[in-house]
Amino acid sequence: MTYPADSLPIHAITPTNSAASPAGIELTGSTLLDMGGNIAGMPTAAQRPRVDLPRDLQDQLIQSRLGIAASLFIALRCKHAETATHSIRVALYCSAWANVRKFNEADRVSLEIAALLHDVGKIGLPEQILTKPNRLTNEERAIVNRHRLMGVEILSTSCASFKVLEIVSNAPSWYDGSRMKFGVSGDQLPLGSRMIAIADAYDAMTTPQVYRPAMSHDRAIRELYDFAGTQFDPTLIEEFASIPTFNPQEFYESTAKNWLVDLQPKTVDSCWQLQRGGSSTNQTPTVLFQQRLLDNMYDAVIFLDTSLQVTFWNRGSERLTGIPATSILQRLYSADLLQMRDERGIAITAVDCPVLFALKSRVQSMRRMQIRGRNGIEMPVNVHTIPVVDNESNLFGAALLLHDATGEVSLEEQCQDWQARATLDPLTKLANRAEFDRGIQALVVEHVEKHQPCSLIICDIDRFKSVNDNYGHQVGDEVLICFAQVLQSQVPPGCIAARYGGEEFVVLCGETNAANAVALADRIRIAIAQVPQTGMGGKSVTSSFGVTELQPGDSPEIMLRRADRALYMAKESGRNKVIQLGIGLTEPVDERKKKRWWQWGFGKAEAAFKRTLQTSVPLPMTIEKLRGFIADYQADVLSTDEQHIKLEVTSSGDMLRRKSDRPETLILDLNFSEETHVVEDESNGNRSNKVTQIVVTATPKRSRNRRREATEESAKQMLASVRAYLMADEVEEKAPKAKQPPAAAANKSKFPNRGNVTRAQLRE
Repeated sequence: MTYPADSLPIHAITPTNSAASPAGIELTGSTLLDMGGNIAGMPTAAQRPRVDLPRDLQDQLIQSRLGIAASLFIALRCKHAETATHSIRVALYCSAWANVRKFNEADRVSLEIAALLHDVGKIGLPEQILTKPNRLTNEERAIVNRHRLMGVEILSTSCASFKVLEIVSNAPSWYDGSRMKFGVSGDQLPLGSRMIAIADAYDAMTTPQVYRPAMSHDRAIRELYDFAGTQFDPTLIEEFASIPTFNPQEFYESTAKNWLVDLQPKTVDSCWQLQRGGSSTNQTPTVLFQQRLLDNMYDAVIFLDTSLQVTFWNRGSERLTGIPATSILQRLYSADLLQMRDERGIAITAVDCPVLFALKSRVQSMRRMQIRGRNGIEMPVNVHTIPVVDNESNLFGAALLLHDATGEVSLEEQCQDWQARATLDPLTKLANRAEFDRGIQALVVEHVEKHQPCSLIICDIDRFKSVNDNYGHQVGDEVLICFAQVLQSQVPPGCIAARYGGEEFVVLCGETNAANAVALADRIRIAIAQVPQTGMGGKSVTSSFGVTELQPGDSPEIMLRRADRALYMAKESGRNKVIQLGIGLTEPVDERKKKRWWQWGFGKAEAAFKRTLQTSVPLPMTIEKLRGFIADYQADVLSTDEQHIKLEVTSSGDMLRRKSDRPETLILDLNFSEETHVVEDESNGNRSNKVTQIVVTATPKRSRNRRREATEESAKQMLASVRAYLMADEVEEKAPKAKQPPAAAANKSKFPNRGNVTRAQLRE
């Protein structure tokens, strides 16, 4: 029996003299098989697709699901559109989860309604808090925490369903009862409340904010596990993390079927008076032309209304500032948002703000200024501010145009320059493989040095051989050209799109995290499936995608292998899907830890390092990630038993300090164990928290004192890569202390490292 490469327990990794194959390895033991069986064959590492539906479809779904109560949701959307869209995504996650759990119709409808309206209390929050573009203060956060109670108060006046009210009122409660004391905790909390809490936190973490980028799926799941037993139900987290990935288009269709077709009016009537209908608006060709022009302009274009709310933020604005549109729309604009300065470098005040001047004087202006651009770099820009006034002198707001005046050549311009020098694929006119290889080498080195995110997408056309066999190679070429054109139309500035070979294409996205790369891949996947192919009689083709983000210890070769493994998983799980692997970059090690890094050092024992790692992710999932490390690094498995594995790994090219250095071969010893940490809580008694601990020891295969510095650097990078793959944190070694009485020692609590996200971020 064989399993996919990421699904075997430790002792099932058979020692070999060749690289581990992603396709699967024979099982040789059974002690940990039961622990790993629940993840066998399940693509749990995939990034779930973002659920952002068109406005007209949103209106139809909300009207059908809520009936007359749709007015509450529309009021929330008018108050804060971002919260309304978030609520729809949470409701769709919960709806899919309820189907997996086989809820009856009444329970599923109650859960969906509660998920849609769980944030309706934000209608009562101050405007300056909802639209604030940076982190909230403690006082502001306390005000936000009260919105749940306001939501229950709003719903209690019109909702006849006790179950919906119960779910909404308990949704903010923590599983251990330590936050917002509701009198119940643990499994006494309504199941729907516990499900919404997990879906709510997951969507918040995987959605970009002004003050932080979106997390990858793996990192968000690890954060959920970090708070298992405290904030979230640990059993439900395991269930949520193991839900198989789904095709976004099929997901939309099945949800619409549940909400629009199979809906039983009597079930919804028990909560609200049902109203059918819903309106939709179609864009005129002129408006569509204007929208496409603005979206594809290289310069930043920003629209503001008279109250300084941002109503439009094009792709050029995202490229120039690094702030995604989803996190800035409907928020208040200020010169501080971009840290705008005049030509002398003096911060702009309200008196000098060009936007306020345009709104007050109704006169356009153009000035050379400085802003804090992408990655926090000061850059000069030409600022053109235009007041928007109609023929009757009514003021509607202002348009702000920002043009990069640095003269620096962007990554896209470099790609265009390569095209001008005839370095393109002759058929598709995309960059060819040689140009892509040069680009990825330079970009990976740059992003590793600056510790910035960088993502890679690999895609190919499903069943392309049958296209050539059934319709001929000329039609196959037309399909390849069409696919390349769709790729070019969807890929934003700052990305390199190339034909890698045959029907396989790659997209390299600089300064892009995994969540945004997955969203881009899904847009491409949907777009190509909607294009009829003339040579195929109007039929369309589908495509599969593998996505990964640069993580510590990566080289271009490792990134390509991991993305290719994700593409393989997408094809094995049904094709026409997007699968994402990897946790991405982690926070840099602080200086204090750097100084203590080599406290073991090299000596007669020849140990490069010995470190203890710890993760709240269960042992079976940790073993799943180890399988990916072995496959991507093509490591040799030297020996293995129940809780231990020994690997021989050769460092990648990027781990070398000088081009003249040869790759270092290291022997990695990994010992796994599960520990239960007991934490005392005065209000709720003791609770236990399971963690997976990994002791990693590395030794050079050959000891050469003259290459000690290079070996140390390779070992350091290898540990960083192991940490990233296993989603683990380093346990800081403590100096031995004098023995304490048993009672004093028992009072000590051990917590795993909580990662980079605070509880407050999970609740936003």
